[in-house]
Amino acid sequence: MRRCVGVPALRVELICHPQRPCAVSLAIGVSVERDAGQLALAYVLRGITIDLRIPTPASPVDPDRLWAHTCFEAFLARPGDDAYEEWNLSPSGQLAHYAFDAYRVRGPQPAATTVASRCELDAATLTLAARIPIGDDGPRVVGLTTVVQDARGGLSYWALRHGPGQPDFHARATFALLVDRHSATLLPERD
Repeated sequence: MRRCVGVPALRVELICHPQRPCAVSLAIGVSVERDAGQLALAYVLRGITIDLRIPTPASPVDPDRLWAHTCFEAFLARPGDDAYEEWNLSPSGQLAHYAFDAYRVRGPQPAATTVASRCELDAATLTLAARIPIGDDGPRVVGLTTVVQDARGGLSYWALRHGPGQPDFHARATFALLVDRHSATLLPERD
């Protein structure tokens, strides 16, 4: 995948939801860039990957349940708009894309989209890089998240920021990044 030349890269770290700790010692970082109507994301999971369940092209899962397995996700909305999109990117190469009119209210299914992605796995690192089309140059608030499934089937939930209560990536509290034509910046935390 080519390097973006629009918005300089911003690297952020995801944090594990405190009510759903991970059984494996991990760190997850994401590099974010915007260029030519696309958002380039590179998720890097560091830890002992043999202790994780990672979908492969040889063992795909139900596309509507990618989030129930190790999966990298991005949520995008226009500032001030209730509508948003959800992208689920599986290490298996599978993709799911959903549109919502408001919080967890599904809208019409978006048109099928091709997303350039690649996944690399070794004993200590899982990297997934993808370029998601986001259209015009208008700003977006973005939630970057990851679900990690350990070898026993337990799930942990990672995000830039978590809201109160149980993990909920659809909650606007997790949309913690502002990306516009010229920059990508973390939003201040809300009380």
